[in-house]
Amino acid sequence: MKSILVISDKDQCWLEPFWFQMFQLEQETFRIEKIVTVPGKLSNLNSSRAKMWFLKQFGLNQTLLLQLFYLIRKIQYNATNIFNRKKHRFSKEFVRLDEFNSNRIREILNQVQPDIVFITTSHVIPEELLVSSSAVWLNKHASILPNFKGLFPFFWASFFDSQLGYSIHVVTKYIDSGRIVFQEILPSHTSMTSFYLNVFESFGSNFEAIIKTELNGTRVPVTSSNTNSYSLPKRREVKVWYKRGFRVINWGDFLTFVV
Repeated sequence: MKSILVISDKDQCWLEPFWFQMFQLEQETFRIEKIVTVPGKLSNLNSSRAKMWFLKQFGLNQTLLLQLFYLIRKIQYNATNIFNRKKHRFSKEFVRLDEFNSNRIREILNQVQPDIVFITTSHVIPEELLVSSSAVWLNKHASILPNFKGLFPFFWASFFDSQLGYSIHVVTKYIDSGRIVFQEILPSHTSMTSFYLNVFESFGSNFEAIIKTELNGTRVPVTSSNTNSYSLPKRREVKVWYKRGFRVINWGDFLTFVV
């Protein structure tokens, strides 16, 4: 059985519910030993500045809808698991950091001695951490790599009318550029939120297969059409994106709470 250390942004909408699901589904193949959470960020923006940037770029309506979606997801996650004994055991495996602290993470690496470190964080992992243990570091990126590296992959893939999907790759000092372990092409979406619902559903369904694929050393053959790294979209690009019918979130995305 392979031991896994998770390093993730603090997020009770997408990430903590996902890792709790994987924690409950532990197989003979893997065991999640610890979950280290750190404050998320967006490029060089902290949480509060990122929210202001989002409001400025995507507008009040989309910002409020997304905040409502996040709130309902958070309440749903906590309320449905309040009496779940595995949830209490899961909570004990958390190490909650107030900042991304390389020294503290190195201590945890030495303590856990994981075979795999799986990251779902917005922080770039320093090279000295990557080489500080024999663990393989894996990351999920929401594009068909090597296309659309960097930030807001759904925005840029849909902006350029490209194939949607996600990739699992080995983390290196070069962002989103390590060996690709697994890829899944997904259907088209006009909503970023519906796309990420699809990503996490597929990611969860394939998680054990991803671990086995990495253990077997499989390399995914890749084709590339746009290998540039992308940053935050500007307001004028968002306006073009809106005109093409794309949105961060639609009212239909709320149907996931009742279906």
